[in-house]
Amino acid sequence: MGKIPSFGEFLRNRRTEKGIEAEKLSEGLYDSTMLILIEKGERVPSRLMMDRLLDRLGVSVDDYELFLDYDEYDRWLERQRLVEAVLNENVEKAWELLSQYRRNNNMGFKLCRQFYLAMKAQCMQLSGEEESRIAQAYEEAVRLTVPDVDTKPIKELVLSAQELNLILEYAYYGRKRDFDLICREMLEYIRENHFDIHNKSKIYPKIVFYMYLYIREQDTDAKEDKYTWDKYMECLLLCNEAVEILRDSTRTYYLIELLESRMDIITFLLEHGMCPKRLLVSFDTWMKESCEWKKAYESLYNKFGISMYMRNCMQFYLEGAAFCISDVIRIRRKMLGLSAARLAEGICSEKTIRRIENRRCRTHREITSELLARMGIPYQLHRTDVITSNYGAKKIKEQLDDYAVRMNYGKSRECIEQLETLIDMDIPINRQTMLRVGLNNEWAHRGLGSEEYEDGLMEALGYTIPYNKVIESDECYLTNAELMCIYNISLTRLQGRGNEPLHLLYKLMRNFEQNIPVHSDIMTYELVMRTMSGYLGNMGEYDSSNTISDHVTTLCLRCRRTHIISKCIYNNQWNSKMREGRSSYNSFEKEEIDKAIMVSRFCKDEVQE
Repeated sequence: MGKIPSFGEFLRNRRTEKGIEAEKLSEGLYDSTMLILIEKGERVPSRLMMDRLLDRLGVSVDDYELFLDYDEYDRWLERQRLVEAVLNENVEKAWELLSQYRRNNNMGFKLCRQFYLAMKAQCMQLSGEEESRIAQAYEEAVRLTVPDVDTKPIKELVLSAQELNLILEYAYYGRKRDFDLICREMLEYIRENHFDIHNKSKIYPKIVFYMYLYIREQDTDAKEDKYTWDKYMECLLLCNEAVEILRDSTRTYYLIELLESRMDIITFLLEHGMCPKRLLVSFDTWMKESCEWKKAYESLYNKFGISMYMRNCMQFYLEGAAFCISDVIRIRRKMLGLSAARLAEGICSEKTIRRIENRRCRTHREITSELLARMGIPYQLHRTDVITSNYGAKKIKEQLDDYAVRMNYGKSRECIEQLETLIDMDIPINRQTMLRVGLNNEWAHRGLGSEEYEDGLMEALGYTIPYNKVIESDECYLTNAELMCIYNISLTRLQGRGNEPLHLLYKLMRNFEQNIPVHSDIMTYELVMRTMSGYLGNMGEYDSSNTISDHVTTLCLRCRRTHIISKCIYNNQWNSKMREGRSSYNSFEKEEIDKAIMVSRFCKDEVQE
């Protein structure tokens, strides 16, 4: 097996690539010497600290998976259950979980206390408490890691999207007189610091909307002059930019607010005769788009009983998937049919294995790494299906995924060839992923038959675990890369009964949903469940298909994820038509499909559209 790059390596590479000094990255968190130890692999930070360091480097942590010792895993689960309560606007439960969190966690640890205060502010907002008290909670929270928030320009700091949000809320609820200038400073900071698209989508649209709110509140006596034109045109162009960021990321944070802001600005400028003729066509296009998208999404939010307006900032606190080391070792060992003695051989004692599996001891990272490697699992934090400390490689993998969705076979092949030169192909999970994506590209391009495609996927899966070991196991742990191999195998069997791999994944997702907040791995959940919904429709089980499809839509709307919603809408209309044995859609179904087209268009998904 090739050398698995550590979290520290990735951190150092990304930091140096961005030209950020260790002292600046760690400012407000801890002494820079600790950061150097982390980068050397001599210290392993907590999950909260890992996420904050990556976030400060502009890297979204939503699709990373991480193994945690049982005590830290329990803390992670506690945080995510609180996030879920706020996300669902279950205020009473949120307050209860907040008190529990304070009792169970070390409030002397900055990031623990900051999380607590941010959640407290959210609960206060949902409970309708006074703005001055909400501002105090945000101020205390942000000063924990950004003590110079009122004295240093933002451009001189290294900040995460989460910290920018705390500053924004503190300034807004604290009624800072120069709020619009603070917003401009933050927007410029995000542009210059190259946040990845998902991190940018969480904060940029929110800043733009808050800035417009402030300007509108201050501008009670707008005049027909150049100053007013410049001010409102700036807001309009920022709204356009923010909407495009949401479209590129297929997220809908503050989408309705931004669309309404665009419509308000355009209406104001037209009514006051402040639009040059050269811009009339553009204004008409922006207004038409805003109306169509707002109508489609407003209808969806109303149908599923979810507020179309953002009433929380949980997008900053949805941590990526986490797994308890004790559970993973126990489950995987049994899947592979290994005795505790065989797994421990040459690494540790059999007694140590038993203690780990029974959550009776924490493990040294060297022992954990060797145990997991013996079972085909990489230990270090990594992107879900590629192991590398090269950030450029990660960006190419994102491009590859995008080209695959758009069925751009040539560009996909180019990305695959590039990736194979940038990542260590001696690491089994990398070989597994690259074989799988190559097979997907050829199969989609009609270059492979289903049988040959499935055989290749079985080979890829076998790099880390044989298919029969997965199918025969009562309890399962799969890496995301393995799960995707099994998912792709299931796609070859969507027209026949007894789709064994899909039923396995469905069972895993149902078990996952019953034990862990779904939002922590919603990317996998929505993919598997949407596919199961379509499969059940093919089998004539229309009610079950619709139930799953509606459930996925509800979760996606609540988490402001949108790219899979059009498939869910279309699925249900197809079921409706087939249930009645009709050859064409009725008027209601056509209206719903028009909605799906509008959502696809918003997501720039021409294939689905």
